[in-house]
Amino acid sequence: MPIKIVEAQWFKEQKRWQIKVQANGVRRAFTSSIPGRAGKAEAHRKADEWLANSIVDPSSPVSVIWEKWFATLTSEVTERQAKTFWKNHICVIGKKKIGNLNAGDLQTVIDAAAKKGLAKKTLSLIRSVMHSFVKWSRKNKYTNLTTEDVSIPKNAPTRGKKILQPEDLRRLFACEERMYSNLFKFAALTGLRPGELIGLMWEDISGNELFIKRSINFQNKLTQGKNENAKRKIVLGKYEKKVLADQREALKRRSVISPWVFPGKNGLHAAQENVLESWEAFCRAEGITPGVTPYGWRHTFVSVTYTMPDGLKKRRVGHSKNMDTEGVYGKPVNGDDEAESAYIESRFDDILNPG
Repeated sequence: MPIKIVEAQWFKEQKRWQIKVQANGVRRAFTSSIPGRAGKAEAHRKADEWLANSIVDPSSPVSVIWEKWFATLTSEVTERQAKTFWKNHICVIGKKKIGNLNAGDLQTVIDAAAKKGLAKKTLSLIRSVMHSFVKWSRKNKYTNLTTEDVSIPKNAPTRGKKILQPEDLRRLFACEERMYSNLFKFAALTGLRPGELIGLMWEDISGNELFIKRSINFQNKLTQGKNENAKRKIVLGKYEKKVLADQREALKRRSVISPWVFPGKNGLHAAQENVLESWEAFCRAEGITPGVTPYGWRHTFVSVTYTMPDGLKKRRVGHSKNMDTEGVYGKPVNGDDEAESAYIESRFDDILNPG
């Protein structure tokens, strides 16, 4: 922030205090007609307020300020989104001076992304990243810009994730064991995130209880989970316990000794990229609905258990109390309490043993 290094002067003929200050090449004069110290203080206050609202370096390119902001990020998810959105969409404003950046420039980014056919959720994420960048820039006196006028086009498509339908689930649970097939089954039964599934260790299982303690992200880094709700306990029912027993036997047949429940071929923890490739090949081989992503497993669980009490469901999938679990994850299922495990067992009884 520019610093005021001069004091107001009293001009007898004009009967006023006056102080001149400069910031970023702009010079301003502030006055007060109040005599005595009160008038001098008022002139100083006006100058200080203007200096406080002056931006630091308006001539710097947006790309330079963006790099400074990016260096402050601590969330791997935000880092990945920021890097991707900058490369594919936001970089078009990179050469613009930060002091000249306006809401119209940001809206242009959103509109251009919308013309490419991006879904409303993706557009909202792009806007959120730009909002975080502008907010940080405003706090650090690079701009006075705000983003409340940047909007998402009303005609932007809304796309939900595809889920496994009942017939898909029957094919999944009837398939012959192959690499990661037990992980796929366990995903549908538990609603765990892909990284949480890969991060499961045998030591996390105690009797009928499974403790979710860690996650392995797409960059193959071990983390403590997505948020404070990620660490949780779930009770295992008969289907979950059978899948785990089948997995133990599968590892023995492959002579794999590993502390990880669903390890890679070398016994180390699996990588999300490899699991994704295996899943896509599995779907083609088993005739499962194409386009269901690993996160679609989680959406499948929420959709299959659509009548489960909301509190139990939030606890199972690791959502906060104010998360709209059903609204965000719930999808239509074709044809379609004592404890969450009993409920889930009942639902899968109905799906896997129809009629």
